[in-house]
Amino acid sequence: MLIIFSVFWAEIFFLQGSNPGLFIVLFVTAYIALLLALNSSRVSVQPDLIQMRSGPIPFPGGRRSLRPNEIDRISCARTQGMAGRGGRIERWLLLATTSSSGLKQTPILDFASQDDAMQAAQILIRRLNQLRPATDAPVRLSSANQV
Repeated sequence: MLIIFSVFWAEIFFLQGSNPGLFIVLFVTAYIALLLALNSSRVSVQPDLIQMRSGPIPFPGGRRSLRPNEIDRISCARTQGMAGRGGRIERWLLLATTSSSGLKQTPILDFASQDDAMQAAQILIRRLNQLRPATDAPVRLSSANQV
C-alpha cells in the first residue's frame, strides 16, 4: 500500500513541479515502503555477544546487542497496533530480560504468530544455555504477557 502512495506522490511531484513539501512526503513514504519491502531481521548468537540487526536499509534502532551471560529470561509478548480501516494487527515479540537492566526487557525479534515466537524462544534458550558456564543459572522462558 505504501508503494502505491509513493508512486502517487512521485507523480504529483513531477506534475506540480519542484515543491519541497511534496518532495518530503515522497521521500518519507518511499523510505517506509522500502523498509517494509526489503528489510529483514537477523540474530547471531556468539559466546560473547548476541547481535540483532535489521537491514539492508538503515533505520534508528536497527542494531542492538546483548551479552549472553547477562540474560536471565526470554519471554514472548503479544503486541497490538492499529491497522488500516480500523482493524488491529497482532505481533509477537521475543524479549530478553537482563540482570544488568533490572526489569527492562530488550526486544530481539518479532513474529506474526505465537507458535513461531515460541519455537524461536526455545532455540535461543537452548543455544544460550549451551554457551553459559555450568556455574551460572540457566536461561528460562517466562510466561507470555501483553505489551
